[in-house]
Amino acid sequence: MLPVSKDIATRVPCKRRDLPVSTSEKSIFYYLGINHVFYKRELRWLYFSDIEQTPVLTVLDSLDTERRKDYVLETLYLDVHHYFFGGYRLKLPERLSKPLLVALRLKGVVISYDLAALPAAATSPDPDNLPG
Repeated sequence: MLPVSKDIATRVPCKRRDLPVSTSEKSIFYYLGINHVFYKRELRWLYFSDIEQTPVLTVLDSLDTERRKDYVLETLYLDVHHYFFGGYRLKLPERLSKPLLVALRLKGVVISYDLAALPAAATSPDPDNLPG
Protein backbone atom coordinates (compact mmCIF):
# COMPACT_ATOMS: atom_id res chain seq x y z
CA MET A 1 0.00 0.00 0.00
CA LEU A 2 1.36 3.39 -0.99
CA PRO A 3 1.60 6.13 1.62
CA VAL A 4 -0.97 8.86 1.15
CA SER A 5 0.42 12.37 1.28
CA LYS A 6 -1.34 15.04 3.29
CA ASP A 7 -1.77 17.19 0.15
CA ILE A 8 -3.82 14.53 -1.63
CA ALA A 9 -6.17 14.18 1.35
CA THR A 10 -6.93 17.90 1.41
CA ARG A 11 -7.90 18.04 -2.28
CA VAL A 12 -10.88 15.71 -1.97
CA PRO A 13 -13.81 17.59 -3.56
CA CYS A 14 -16.89 18.11 -1.42
CA LYS A 15 -20.36 18.86 -2.68
CA ARG A 16 -22.62 21.17 -0.78
CA ARG A 17 -25.39 19.32 0.99
CA ASP A 18 -28.04 21.49 2.59
CA LEU A 19 -29.87 19.76 5.41
CA PRO A 20 -33.44 19.98 6.73
CA VAL A 21 -33.87 22.15 9.80
CA SER A 22 -34.84 19.08 11.87
CA THR A 23 -31.36 17.58 11.45
CA SER A 24 -29.73 16.83 14.80
CA GLU A 25 -26.19 17.88 15.66
CA LYS A 26 -25.07 14.26 15.52
CA SER A 27 -26.37 13.96 11.96
CA ILE A 28 -24.65 17.18 10.89
CA PHE A 29 -21.23 15.71 11.62
CA TYR A 30 -21.98 12.74 9.38
CA TYR A 31 -21.84 15.09 6.37
CA LEU A 32 -18.78 17.12 7.34
CA GLY A 33 -15.19 16.57 6.30
CA ILE A 34 -12.03 18.45 5.47
CA ASN A 35 -12.88 21.87 4.02
CA HIS A 36 -16.62 21.33 4.53
CA VAL A 37 -18.57 23.19 7.21
CA PHE A 38 -22.23 23.56 8.15
CA TYR A 39 -23.72 26.93 9.11
CA LYS A 40 -26.97 27.32 11.04
CA ARG A 41 -28.06 30.85 10.12
CA GLU A 42 -30.67 31.52 12.79
CA LEU A 43 -28.32 30.70 15.66
CA ARG A 44 -25.06 31.72 13.89
CA TRP A 45 -23.49 28.34 14.70
CA LEU A 46 -20.73 27.03 12.46
CA TYR A 47 -20.06 23.29 12.66
CA PHE A 48 -16.82 21.72 11.44
CA SER A 49 -14.93 18.53 12.12
CA ASP A 50 -11.27 19.32 11.53
CA ILE A 51 -9.50 22.15 13.32
CA GLU A 52 -6.13 21.73 11.61
CA GLN A 53 -6.95 21.33 7.90
CA THR A 54 -10.14 23.38 7.71
CA PRO A 55 -8.97 27.01 8.13
CA VAL A 56 -11.89 28.26 10.25
CA LEU A 57 -9.92 29.48 13.27
CA THR A 58 -7.05 30.89 11.22
CA VAL A 59 -9.41 32.95 9.08
CA LEU A 60 -11.46 34.00 12.11
CA ASP A 61 -8.35 35.19 13.92
CA SER A 62 -7.31 37.32 10.94
CA LEU A 63 -10.82 38.85 10.70
CA ASP A 64 -11.08 39.69 14.39
CA THR A 65 -8.82 42.76 14.19
CA GLU A 66 -10.35 44.27 17.33
CA ARG A 67 -9.32 41.14 19.28
CA ARG A 68 -12.64 41.02 21.08
CA LYS A 69 -12.76 37.21 21.11
CA ASP A 70 -16.54 37.36 21.40
CA TYR A 71 -17.01 33.99 19.75
CA VAL A 72 -17.30 30.66 21.54
CA LEU A 73 -15.71 27.40 20.37
CA GLU A 74 -17.16 24.19 21.79
CA THR A 75 -16.05 20.60 21.36
CA LEU A 76 -18.99 18.29 20.76
CA TYR A 77 -19.13 14.57 21.43
CA LEU A 78 -21.38 11.85 20.09
CA ASP A 79 -21.98 10.30 23.49
CA VAL A 80 -22.73 11.50 27.01
CA HIS A 81 -19.44 10.15 28.39
CA HIS A 82 -17.32 12.21 25.95
CA TYR A 83 -15.49 9.21 24.53
CA PHE A 84 -16.42 9.72 20.87
CA PHE A 85 -15.43 13.03 19.32
CA GLY A 86 -18.07 14.60 17.08
CA GLY A 87 -16.56 17.90 16.00
CA TYR A 88 -16.65 21.57 16.83
CA ARG A 89 -19.35 24.19 17.09
CA LEU A 90 -18.44 27.85 16.82
CA LYS A 91 -20.90 30.49 18.05
CA LEU A 92 -20.27 33.60 15.96
CA PRO A 93 -21.14 37.20 16.71
CA GLU A 94 -23.18 38.95 14.05
CA ARG A 95 -20.28 41.24 13.12
CA LEU A 96 -18.08 38.29 12.12
CA SER A 97 -20.51 35.76 10.66
CA LYS A 98 -20.84 37.12 7.11
CA PRO A 99 -17.16 38.11 6.67
CA LEU A 100 -16.08 34.67 7.92
CA LEU A 101 -18.39 32.83 5.52
CA VAL A 102 -17.16 34.89 2.57
CA ALA A 103 -13.52 34.37 3.53
CA LEU A 104 -14.03 30.62 3.92
CA ARG A 105 -15.65 30.42 0.47
CA LEU A 106 -12.66 32.26 -0.99
CA LYS A 107 -10.39 29.69 0.68
CA GLY A 108 -12.30 26.87 -1.04
CA VAL A 109 -14.31 25.69 1.96
CA VAL A 110 -17.74 24.24 1.12
CA ILE A 111 -20.48 25.70 3.31
CA SER A 112 -23.79 23.87 3.77
CA TYR A 113 -26.88 25.45 5.32
CA ASP A 114 -30.15 24.39 6.89
CA LEU A 115 -32.90 24.45 4.27
CA ALA A 116 -35.53 26.18 6.41
CA ALA A 117 -33.39 29.33 6.66
CA LEU A 118 -33.11 29.70 2.88
CA PRO A 119 -35.49 32.12 1.16
CA ALA A 120 -38.36 30.38 -0.64
CA ALA A 121 -37.90 32.44 -3.82
CA ALA A 122 -34.31 31.30 -4.31
CA THR A 123 -34.60 29.08 -7.36
CA SER A 124 -31.20 29.74 -8.93
CA PRO A 125 -29.00 26.67 -9.39
CA ASP A 126 -26.67 25.72 -6.57
CA PRO A 127 -23.11 26.79 -7.54
CA ASP A 128 -21.62 23.78 -5.74
CA ASN A 129 -23.83 21.16 -7.43
CA LEU A 130 -24.22 22.29 -11.00
CA PRO A 131 -26.09 19.85 -13.28
CA GLY A 132 -24.24 17.80 -15.69
